[in-house]
Amino acid sequence: MLKSINMSVKMLFMICALISTSSWLSGQTIAQINARFSNPHFDDNTRMYFLDVELNSLTSKEFLFGMNVRFFYDANMLEFQNFDQFTVGYGTLGATPRSTVSNGQAGVQMFNLKESTAFINGAIQLTDENNPLQIVPEKWVKVFRVCFKVPLIYPDKREFCPSVIWDTKGDMGRGGFLMGDDGLVITVLENDPNTPEVSAPSHVTGTFFNWEQNSFNVMPYGKPIPQSCVTISQTTSTQDNDVNEKGFALFQNEPNPFNRGTSIQFILPSAQHATFKFYDVTGKEVDEINGEYKEGKNTINLDRQPWMGESKVIFYQMETEGFRSNTLKMVLINE
Repeated sequence: MLKSINMSVKMLFMICALISTSSWLSGQTIAQINARFSNPHFDDNTRMYFLDVELNSLTSKEFLFGMNVRFFYDANMLEFQNFDQFTVGYGTLGATPRSTVSNGQAGVQMFNLKESTAFINGAIQLTDENNPLQIVPEKWVKVFRVCFKVPLIYPDKREFCPSVIWDTKGDMGRGGFLMGDDGLVITVLENDPNTPEVSAPSHVTGTFFNWEQNSFNVMPYGKPIPQSCVTISQTTSTQDNDVNEKGFALFQNEPNPFNRGTSIQFILPSAQHATFKFYDVTGKEVDEINGEYKEGKNTINLDRQPWMGESKVIFYQMETEGFRSNTLKMVLINE
């Protein structure tokens, strides 16, 4: 019978550390597990970016007990949302994982990112003893999925290659990047019938995603490399002059840039209701215009609004029943 499924993250990994020490003393073999991010996917409609977390064993067949999930990512390109799509029998342990964003220099100094980095520390664990996940050599198995939001500040990127960095040194068993940090921790089910423990430690390596570690154990520890990229095609900052196959079109506002006011033209295949949504660079909706419009070309006039504040860039999109346009970019002049 599995024990301590509901124990805290801290207690779980304190126990794993003790087991690791006793295993070394008794001469037992320590499992060797590798983790990677894979299958990058971008959803145009929601601006969500997804990565699968997969494991394999470098030596022997093992069964996953739990993971203390620790990684860094480029905070300017991604906004962490949650974990989902857990393999059967596993789930989040403790509180919902949250991101911690560093100051602007940490990403530059540690990882050669352009600006800030963010850090995730969460945990997952086996919740159903009848469904342990088997980890075998030469085969990757999915454990769960990581979900991010892509800020609208990246509207014109055709190739999108964000860096996501496991908190583990390149050499097995060396721990994490931060001082005194154990880094990514993975435990497996204990397979010795003569010991009472339900879990055993492993040596962990992590395959970095769009990032390459250097051979020196000094900062910066490596640099971004564009290996696994996706195409962002939904958002554009150029005028969409062509009416689509359904008879809809949304045009670039004029004038652009603007100060006091601007106009937006659009085409509808029939008289109907339409909604225009406006977003700031973080993707937050800041205003909405609704109305009934005629068939053919229409115009809405947008005056300077208090919510525009000191913003320099605003994004807008048209929605009707059964249609959503590309997102266009307007630029404000603040005098």
